[in-house]
Order: sequence, then C-alpha cells, then structure tokens
Amino acid sequence: MSQNELNIQAAKDVMLVVEQLRKRKGISKNKIAKVAGLTQPNVWKNFNLEAMPTLTSFCGILDAIDVDLADLLKRHGG
Repeated sequence: MSQNELNIQAAKDVMLVVEQLRKRKGISKNKIAKVAGLTQPNVWKNFNLEAMPTLTSFCGILDAIDVDLADLLKRHGG
C-alpha cells in the first residue's frame, strides 16, 4: 500500500470515529452543516466517506459536535 493510500485510509478511520461520536451525541448531519457553515451535501459526502473534508471543514465538524481535535487525536490517533 502506498503512503497516499495509507493516508486516505487513516482519514477514513478518523471520520468513522467522528461518525460514532456524532451518533452517540444525537447530532444530525443537517445540524452539523448548519452549525459548521458547510453545505449539507458536503457533510453527507464526508460522513459517507465519498469525500474527505478539508482541515477547516473537519475542524468545523468537530466544533459542531463539541469535540476537541487534540483530544480526538490523543484518544484515537494511535
């Protein structure tokens, strides 16, 4: 597996963790889009792993579900 493929898989793994946190907190994808200032289609694509969010979008998603990036990486970053 190439480094790029490993990076993509790691990003998908992190989004799966974020999806679990979103569901646990009962926050809809539509609410995330609204709070984060993102479009609903992009948020849906991010959570369905059809597209990876930019770092800015990712941080907006984390803010919308009240998750700290440093804490997320500490707990789930390996």
